[in-house]
Amino acid sequence: MISADAPFFSEVAKGPSGGRAYWVNTEDNKKIRLGVWESGNKGTIVIFPGRAEYIEKYGTAATGLAERGYSTVAVDWRGQGLTERLVQNKTVGHINDYSYYQNDVRALFNTISSLNLPKPLYLLAHSMGGCIGLRSLINELPVNAAVFTSPMWGLSLSPLAQLGSLILSPLVRSGWFSTKTAPRRQSKNYVINTPFEKNILTSCPDMYAVIRNQLSSYPELTLGGPTIGWIYESIQECQKLLSSLSPTTPSLVLIGSNEHIIDLSIIRKRIQQWDQSELTIIAEARHELIMEVEKIRQKTLDLTANFFNRHSNNLTYKLKS
Repeated sequence: MISADAPFFSEVAKGPSGGRAYWVNTEDNKKIRLGVWESGNKGTIVIFPGRAEYIEKYGTAATGLAERGYSTVAVDWRGQGLTERLVQNKTVGHINDYSYYQNDVRALFNTISSLNLPKPLYLLAHSMGGCIGLRSLINELPVNAAVFTSPMWGLSLSPLAQLGSLILSPLVRSGWFSTKTAPRRQSKNYVINTPFEKNILTSCPDMYAVIRNQLSSYPELTLGGPTIGWIYESIQECQKLLSSLSPTTPSLVLIGSNEHIIDLSIIRKRIQQWDQSELTIIAEARHELIMEVEKIRQKTLDLTANFFNRHSNNLTYKLKS
């Protein structure tokens, strides 16, 4: 439930007017940040951000969704954004077990139910948020439909990297080793440390500049590379999801044709097993579909809103405790 109002940097978020943020307590006594843009009456889209992301990054998406009639909610997962960091080195992203993210999900949805936001609820999940989102749908998340952009259902890692993770698993589980920055990863934030010309997230210089401005204006939002533990736990969760039955929630999966971060072959396998799921490849797009050039960004938002419009009358589920 809400414990207090939280900081919200509206001037860099570029979201609809009236945006606000709250601190929300989870069942394991973590305090996460929840952002709300109540700006449409067709329903509320709950955004599950990716790794190293934060509420303000989705302000422009919230504006586009408001223009299509929807209110929006977003969350700072534990360990990123303004939410409490999980290890002493606050520049790296870490998680001890992916099941803890479901505590954040339950706290988020319990809070949404108390805010009386427009119904029905929908899920928009990106990258790591797509991994968390798929698990949530398997747990019968109370949404009418879901859209996944570049979902992290399998990481694009070399076979050697994946084998190394398994070999080192006893050390990873021991604690100390797991919190160290992963090899060939940087403790500095990717966007701040990578020139636009070399980035693999977006082909839009203007949107890349928006992200850079947000992070340079409020450095407390920044997060660097993942820990060894995060990579190990991510691989483990993706493998568990691969062997899990698909949920019954209707879903649309959007992938850019120039994707280099997640494993498209794993996504195709999931779609083949999911009767109510559709896959659309968006030409010339990279990983960040909602932060892409105007044409791709608008197409992504149109596909999202149209899909939710089609499923406005679905029955919803009760959230498992």
